Amino acid sequence: MGTSFGWTIGGGVRAGIDSSLLTPSEFLPGGSRYNANISNSHSTIVTNGSDPSVGDLMPNIVYSGNYSWRVEDLKNGGYASVISQQINNYYCSDIYFAWSALLENGGHAANE
Repeated sequence: MGTSFGWTIGGGVRAGIDSSLLTPSEFLPGGSRYNANISNSHSTIVTNGSDPSVGDLMPNIVYSGNYSWRVEDLKNGGYASVISQQINNYYCSDIYFAWSALLENGGHAANE
């Protein structure tokens, strides 16, 4: 089973903040915008399949393996969610991430 072991999870209300002014550390535990309820309920580990919001327009939401982390809520806006991990003594020259963004959220101006 996939877990969030080793990751720090955060979230909070981002209403009234332009995207260019967001600071992820503010939404992590101890940050000025951190909200434990949002942190614990707006992001989750998912298994492969189609995205629940856009269906087959975004199939196979897990790139490789069995689990992935969906960051942020599927339906509600006005929030920010973040995940963070610190890796010590990493010896490879590269780290790769596969990610997909669903950015179309009606009712918002471009700077939101």
